[in-house]
Amino acid sequence: NKTIDVFADVNNVGVGSTTVTYLTVTGNGATTNNSVSGVVQGQTITVQTGTLAAPTLVSNTYPAVLIAGGTATKVAQYKFVATYGAATINDLTLNVFGSTGSSATTTINATDVASLTVGGVTAPVICNGVCYAKVSGLNISIPAGVAGQTIDVTANLNNVTSATQGGATTRSQVGVVLDKYSYKIGNTVTSDASASYVASNVMVLVASVPTVAAASDTPLGMSSGFAGSGNTEVMKFTVTAGANPMSLKRGIEKTV
Repeated sequence: NKTIDVFADVNNVGVGSTTVTYLTVTGNGATTNNSVSGVVQGQTITVQTGTLAAPTLVSNTYPAVLIAGGTATKVAQYKFVATYGAATINDLTLNVFGSTGSSATTTINATDVASLTVGGVTAPVICNGVCYAKVSGLNISIPAGVAGQTIDVTANLNNVTSATQGGATTRSQVGVVLDKYSYKIGNTVTSDASASYVASNVMVLVASVPTVAAASDTPLGMSSGFAGSGNTEVMKFTVTAGANPMSLKRGIEKTV
């Protein structure tokens, strides 16, 4: 047996055009020298144009939480799905919102978020009516298929300081909004396609994020034997400060 690969250059044809290939074989028998021939139908080829669907937020990957100033924190994950051909993401333009909410056109205190990082590339946040960062030179491949590819966005946060020291503002609401993206499919480049303002979850910026856990000697597993009145110890817990010292003002317990 011999396998023969056949390639063809396809002319410029309309989207949806169908081409059917046929192979006509002629030859002579090695022993009888009799002529032989036959026609074999090949595959059916339908011409399509590669597309990239509008990006969506993977909302449960990075939920709304407290985030600490002075850290690099992942704040959003976007999913891109390509059809009829792989795509390459060249750049993303992301608006940054802050203390006044999640509007796509909100101007924030520029000292909250210093820059954004996508795919190992970092771009500064620039405020000119809208605070944004354009992250270019990404070259992120999106394979064709329903699985798509996710892209993480990391916010590089300034330290939280007092109002007179020029740092980030405590308890600011921080997040990003995907505004535009540029990509390439085959030889076709699409620049600054609208993402229709896909917003991340809203994070709250603080100076330090505490960790609360049950203490090792907390009275667990005691289901009976408590007095009907008086004080009874029911639990112990520990509070560990994050990057900066903090004070515990109150704790809220819930009985079940």
